[in-house]
Formats: sequence, C-alpha cells, structure tokens
Amino acid sequence: KALRDEDRIVRKTAASAIGKLGSSATAEAQLGLVKALRDEDKDVRQAAASAIGKLRSSAIPEAQSGLVKALRDEDKYVRWFAASAIEDLGSSATAQAQSGLLKALRDEDKDVRLRAAYAIGKLGSSATAEVQSGLVNAHSEMKMKMYARK
Repeated sequence: KALRDEDRIVRKTAASAIGKLGSSATAEAQLGLVKALRDEDKDVRQAAASAIGKLRSSAIPEAQSGLVKALRDEDKYVRWFAASAIEDLGSSATAQAQSGLLKALRDEDKDVRLRAAYAIGKLGSSATAEVQSGLVNAHSEMKMKMYARK
C-alpha cells in the first residue's frame, strides 16, 4: 500500500525498504516495485530500480523486465540506476536484461553508457556471448569516434 501512497517520499521509502528485504521480498512486493518503475516521480523510479537490484537472484522475471524498460526512461538517473541494478543481479540477470545493457551502450548520456559497460564487465563469464561481443563492438566504435575527433 505504501508504494501507492500519495506522498512521493512514502513511496520512495517503501521501495527502498523492499530492497532491504532482499531475497525475503515476496512476489507481490516485487510486482509493486515493477509498478513503481512507472511512477510519476523520478526519485521513486530510481529507488525502485535500486531495490530490484538488491533482490539479486530472487528477482522475479517481471522485475527484470521492468528494469529493461527503465533503461529507456526519460530520466538519465533512472536509466543509470536500472543498469546498476542489472549488474547487482549478477549471474541471475536474464538474457533480456543483459541485452538491455547492450542497448544502453548507445544511450545519449555518457554516464549511462559507462554504467552499462561497467555492468557488462562485472557480469563477466555469466554475460551472454551476444552481450560480450556487443561490448567489444561498442568499444571499437567509441575508439573510432575518439580518433575521428582528433
């Protein structure tokens, strides 16, 4: 209920509290976080993304799908938190979530791109072959752009 409160501070605090539950968070609470990823307030969306990352291997597929959508949020900080949350999921990150990181490598914001690259790197061997290859290609493209500017 707190995730639906009219006060944005209450909603943000509730999202953070669910994250602190970690693997004890129920599927119902996680679905509440998914809805909070679409909240009108960017701070609530950021808190929801961060909370899903703290669920680690217990994050339900709907929560991971919500993070992928959050990678396309209008607010760059929500996108950054979503990328960071996928990193926090570690080896339990779905192929869909990992592919979302790959697309985030082309984000308009440099910090989001860097966070996505770092997250893919932290996934290490659990990253899909497609994602590993995409990171290499994105790195090559960035180097070419850097040389073109000189």
